[in-house]
Amino acid sequence: MARQKSIFKQIVCLANSRMMGNRCIAGKEFQGGSWIRPVNEYREGLPLQEYQYEDGSDLKILDIIDIPLLKSFPQGHQTENWLRDHTVRWKKCVERVSWDELAGLQDTPSELWEVGHRVRNNSVSPAVAEELSCSLYFIAVRDIVLYVCYDGKPQVRGRFTYHNASYDLTVTDPEFEKNVNAVEQVGINECYVTISLAAKPYEKDGRYHKLIAAIITPGHAGEIH
Repeated sequence: MARQKSIFKQIVCLANSRMMGNRCIAGKEFQGGSWIRPVNEYREGLPLQEYQYEDGSDLKILDIIDIPLLKSFPQGHQTENWLRDHTVRWKKCVERVSWDELAGLQDTPSELWEVGHRVRNNSVSPAVAEELSCSLYFIAVRDIVLYVCYDGKPQVRGRFTYHNASYDLTVTDPEFEKNVNAVEQVGINECYVTISLAAKPYEKDGRYHKLIAAIITPGHAGEIH
């Protein structure tokens, strides 16, 4: 039987986040703006060899990438998932996205899914999740505060306000997990944030948690504001 032909999607990488020891990659199509989250059959994140480029270099935020995919592969509210073709390596384009171009990629929802049912606004109930048709937002945020809290183990979290609602979410962006000092809070005046709604409910409360999958500053685009 002939092998299924790859479908190539060109995306801007807007998330390269930690997921169960692997990575969750997501981005928007460079032309069209639709979300794409490449996944494998098990939906447990991609190991390093599945998202590295042919030359062995690592994928970075704001890279423009040609990704080989096989088919749309939604899971509940994670409608953006596509099954990746693991037989073909990803290709990095020469150009990267500039800071000014990010405004054309941002989402502008009135709220980040369910709001007001928890102090931190950090999760949604299973009943609400069943009704959702998306699990990713790319939003502009001002004055986000990153800090470390201890819930069994150290955890980096981010506090910010969006459309007059306060959020306090777990950060799964490896760069900021590594660089936030356990003693001090870190404030960022201007950034874009990729918010992802987890595929599976959290064991402790049975709810689907909202995660800060990426924090993108002017520095990622080689600019200083």
